[in-house]
Amino acid sequence: MIKSHVKNWAVENLIKGQVRLHTEERGRDEMKSRALALIVAGPGRFRDSLRALLAAAPQIKAVNKVDDASSALRAVAEHHPDLVLLDGSLSSNEIWTVLRQIKVEQPQTRCIVLGDNGRQQQEARAAGADAILIKGFSATKLFQVIERLLE
Repeated sequence: MIKSHVKNWAVENLIKGQVRLHTEERGRDEMKSRALALIVAGPGRFRDSLRALLAAAPQIKAVNKVDDASSALRAVAEHHPDLVLLDGSLSSNEIWTVLRQIKVEQPQTRCIVLGDNGRQQQEARAAGADAILIKGFSATKLFQVIERLLE
């Protein structure tokens, strides 16, 4: 239900132009540089919605996506993303292993965990997440967190 809500919101607002307007509020000159983002989430509407939202974020120049832990680690090693978004719906062993390894091997990479509940929020903090959002978050909140992390 939450995944469907996020997808519907993203699609509706992209169609209406509201997300695009949000990105146009600030001039491109204000940005120091645009970042590479990686989404680690299973295929589906949630990942597609995240990709659409990130594509509208003025701080993001490109968005890659992978389905699982091993693909995530390869993508981080190869592309050195500035920002990684990890879906809390992945296997808990996978997500925390990936997060810890990213923070060890690429400590400059900012990681956002998109959790399902408070327990995942605690685990994400312990594993080194730079930010945690509980699903159902607004696009505005996501943009604020991204802006803060990429300053």
